[in-house]
Amino acid sequence: MSSCKSLAFAIHVLFVLGTCLLASEANFFPPPCPSAPPPPSINTATYYLQAVIANGTNNAVANVFPVAGVQGRQFTLQEFGTIFVVDANITTTPSPTSTLVGQAFGTLVAVSLDGTGYSVQVSLTNVFTSGPLAGSTLVVLGVSNGAQQQRPVPIVGGTGALTYATGYVVYQTISQQGPNLIIEVTAYYKTL
Repeated sequence: MSSCKSLAFAIHVLFVLGTCLLASEANFFPPPCPSAPPPPSINTATYYLQAVIANGTNNAVANVFPVAGVQGRQFTLQEFGTIFVVDANITTTPSPTSTLVGQAFGTLVAVSLDGTGYSVQVSLTNVFTSGPLAGSTLVVLGVSNGAQQQRPVPIVGGTGALTYATGYVVYQTISQQGPNLIIEVTAYYKTL
């Protein structure tokens, strides 16, 4: 029985090799198009998220709010299962008073079960309202490991000047004073 399977496999391999040889002899595969555009280059953009995590005393100025979590536990970024909604300012420099160029809308979910990794599932749409990316969005989805200084997260799409964007962003917290976070975001992306 196994010799029949071996023979069938050998015949299949010979058939595939023969087909490939015939196809190459008959110029079945056309030559590359000389007018094809070069591969897309990698673009970069750097901007800053101005996040203020709600803690009960700063709700008037907060833009990251816990909305759900494990019953009986605190709602923090370190507490597994806590869900946050985000509406954070995007600025051109680390200064909270620098030029506002958009908003980051979405959710964060604490996903580190042991609470030591500060890992969060990031689902953010960055909406740019001014500057070179005005009228565009950049969608980011993935896990950000807060234990790392630089945290890459995939770009899964975009609109406007960022239509069909692919690549990744690198999050780096450059300042944390209590509930106030300033996060540098460097996007490395390609578009069509």
